[in-house]
Amino acid sequence: MERVEAVLCVADAEAAAVRRRYEAYLGRPGHPAGPAHTFALNGAVMVFRAGA
Repeated sequence: MERVEAVLCVADAEAAAVRRRYEAYLGRPGHPAGPAHTFALNGAVMVFRAGA
């Protein structure tokens, strides 16, 4: 299986709301990774970064 990564850039003002929304969608917490948060997705990763 190939590892897949998706990156979502969001405005600073929306970062907390986006993180909470994806935590609710996925049923798991995001993990801080520097200026980003990551979500493990069974072999894939979704990253969202504020400051877009």
